[in-house]
Amino acid sequence: MSSKSCWSVFSPHISDFIGLKRSLGYKYKEEERLLYRFDQFLLNQGHTSIGLNKVICDKWANRLHNEAELTIYSKVKVVKQLAEYLREQGIKTYVPQLPKYSANTFIPYIYSHEEINKIFRACDSLTMKCRNVYSSLLIMPCLLRLLYGTGIRISEALSLKNKDINISGRYLTLKDTKNGKDRLVSMSGSLAEVCKDYLEYRNKLLVSGLKRENGPFLVTLNGGACKHGSVHRWFRKVLEMAGIPFTGNRKGPRIHDIRHTFA
Repeated sequence: MSSKSCWSVFSPHISDFIGLKRSLGYKYKEEERLLYRFDQFLLNQGHTSIGLNKVICDKWANRLHNEAELTIYSKVKVVKQLAEYLREQGIKTYVPQLPKYSANTFIPYIYSHEEINKIFRACDSLTMKCRNVYSSLLIMPCLLRLLYGTGIRISEALSLKNKDINISGRYLTLKDTKNGKDRLVSMSGSLAEVCKDYLEYRNKLLVSGLKRENGPFLVTLNGGACKHGSVHRWFRKVLEMAGIPFTGNRKGPRIHDIRHTFA
């Protein structure tokens, strides 16, 4: 495996299976993490047989702590795929059945035009109570308009490099996105002006290397890449200032709902 090692009897098969998936173009990052957990689980259970049985699979499928249904479904699914791969290699093994998983009934929050305007006004008036060089405050006015004007994901926005922003051509280049592809995203003239204004303020920071091609486009006050946690904390503050109640419990409103609003 790429970042961690497996130690159970399944170790070589898990590594080969992940290698196969990635050779087919899958990123297989979260699945790798789950298979690493499964490997540790087998060690803890003292399982030494190269094949799986129903007892060990049922134990793996048991709910731990406050695991959500989707988490249980995902961890069983990846072991089911591994078991099917083992069978194809001629290894006799039990293939677990996927647990029942209710259809996704999640409904995203759609911001009204009035709420979006309130959000923009709020993020433009954000201030810091104390100096924090790791703060994402500087990027919020540009980031939220970027999300609303293009519909890109928050992870895609925070991953943008300086070379990915073409202000004169009014487009963004997104690299290695969720489906493993690069894509171009157009910007409106007003959004291009927002990015231009942001760069003018950003480049006044007394930090070296801000303009390097591979440097992050959206930066903290010390020139580093912005963290999701910092951005989400500021967004909660923006919602509060805009008078938009945050209900939580997966009902948001979330920063990702700006993408749904764009759609």
